[in-house]
Order: sequence, then C-alpha cells, then structure tokens
Amino acid sequence: MASKSVRCRALLDRVLAREEYAGLLAFTLAEALWLAEEHEDVVVGYPTAERGALRELAADPVLLERVTLMVDSVESLDLVRTTVAQVEVPIRVCLDLDASLRLAGDRVHLGPRRSPVHSVDQAVALARVVADDPAFALVGLMAYEGQVAGLQDRPAGGLLQAARGLAVRRLKRASVAELTERRGAVVAAVRRLADLELVNGGGTGSIETTVADPSVTEVAAGSGLLAPALFDGYDSFTPVPAALFGLAVTRRPGPGLVTVAGGGWIASGAAGPDRLPVPTYPEGLRMLGAEGAGECRRRCAARPPTGWRSATACGSATPRPASCASAWPTCTWSGAPTVTRWWPWCRRTAARA
Repeated sequence: MASKSVRCRALLDRVLAREEYAGLLAFTLAEALWLAEEHEDVVVGYPTAERGALRELAADPVLLERVTLMVDSVESLDLVRTTVAQVEVPIRVCLDLDASLRLAGDRVHLGPRRSPVHSVDQAVALARVVADDPAFALVGLMAYEGQVAGLQDRPAGGLLQAARGLAVRRLKRASVAELTERRGAVVAAVRRLADLELVNGGGTGSIETTVADPSVTEVAAGSGLLAPALFDGYDSFTPVPAALFGLAVTRRPGPGLVTVAGGGWIASGAAGPDRLPVPTYPEGLRMLGAEGAGECRRRCAARPPTGWRSATACGSATPRPASCASAWPTCTWSGAPTVTRWWPWCRRTAARA
C-alpha cells in the first residue's frame, strides 16, 4: 500500500488486515518510522534527507529490521553515512531504478525523471557500492512506471484529447515492452551481487501490466482504493467511487450560476483538466473555466435538475455519503450541497464526472 496516496492511517490498517495485501510504501522516513510501530514491512518511497529520522532509525534495532530506505546515488548513501556513526544492524536499502522511456539516444524522455539510475550498468555500479559497505544491506529494487500508471488512456474532450489518448496508449505499449526487458535484465544482474527480497513496481493505473512482468515480486498501489476521477479515463478497469465530500452552495451571483464554499484542492501531478475536481451531484454543474477550483470559493454554471423545489433549504458543509443523494431533490437548488469525488493523494479533492 502506498501511504502517500492514502493519507488515512485507519484505512491503511484496514486494508493491510486483508490477506491480499502486505507491506507499506511510505511517503517520508519520519512517516515510515511511525507506521513501523505497528507494521513490519515499510519501504520509504523516496530518498531521504531527514537526518533526525535517520538517527532515530539507526538507534532502534526493531526499526532497522522493519524499515527500508530508498537510494538512487552514492550521494544518498553518503548522507546516511555522515548522519549515522554506526549501527548494530545493517541499514536496509532499496535501489530506485528510473522506469522512464528514453528514445533517440536519450534525447527524448517520456515519463517521470525519478532516478539517475537507468541502465543495467548504472544499477550494477550502485549495487556494488552498497554490497561492499557493511553498514548497508541491499534488499530490494524499485521501478515506478509513472508514464503508464499515471496517464489516462481516454481523456475526456474533443478530437484533440482523442488524439492525445491514442498517442498515450501507444506510448504505454512501447514503454511496458521496453521496461519489462530492461527491468528483468537489471534484476538479474543485481541479484548476482545481492539476494533481493523485493522488486517493486507499478501503481493503480498499471497493475495489470506490472504483475505480468516476471521480475516483479510486488506491486504498489493506493489511490485506486478511493477511485479519483482520473481513473475514469482508463481502459484496464472501471473504478467505483469510495469517498465523497459535500460543499455548501453559498451564493447565486447570477442566473444559472452558483458559488460553493471550498473545492480548491487540486490533484498532484502536472496541472491540467484531468487534475481538477469535477462536480458530481446534483447533475448539470460544471466549473467556470476562468476561475476553476483554485479559489477558496468556487463558482459553477448550473442547470437545475427537474423537480427540485425552492421551498426547503438543506445546505451544509458537512461531508455526506452518496446515499444522501436520494433525499436531495426535496431541497432548494440555491441551498443544496454539491458533492465531489475525493483525490486521495496529498489530501486533495476531485469529483466524479
């Protein structure tokens, strides 16, 4: 489970109680230490510069057995060495392999610029440095294919978005084929230097292709639990919204317009329409392009649903479950709450289209 995508400890604990799930991919080292109080397998998803947390890790043999650091360079290792004088148990580390697709002699880069380690030779060179240092134990390798997991196959919109979707689908096929071969070669080469316990890959948007890679031992996911609207544009699965929030309508600045309180949380990633909240209930709402969701109050163009009465108000800023929707047609249009889908990562919000 990727904790950076599910910012709710209770939900993480609930999911990890199921037999199908094991292990946590933590956002920061400090968070990993907190999670490791109750969970025995926690990998930090990114290299860390948290010196205080490193010292706390090094001083606790139990945490040293439960927490794995991410490294992608000799500099990452040097920072740990200069922070931690000595440890009773070797510090567990995982190599971060860049999973992006590079073409035309590396002149074209498609995907996240996640790690300087991309080739087999680069991975082996770093693995050898780790293996030769008794302060570290090389236990894993990670390769997150963000260009596959994080891009919609069929983005909403007109012909331009349809063409973009076609290009993305071709990019994904090419990237999956290239990464499967390269990741397999890297894993085989690194295994000659260390007995890897884990090879981590993927995300919610690439589960099907990542599990098909025989070199991968585990797949990380998280945001799919809450099903943000981004995943509505994926071919491989159809998510069911699992978390919603309500916003009170507080103004009607003009005919066909309503203003709701809040809604300024934008999903992580490159700014774009697929990262914006989308009004869900009642039907017929859309955000104004000139204002969007970046303000503390959000204006929407409205088409009031048939049958709504104007006599009773039930506006509320309290989050409401989807089951409340059946009662809302008895509420006034100007006072009824709107409901949007929750973007799980970084405590941001989105809505179902």
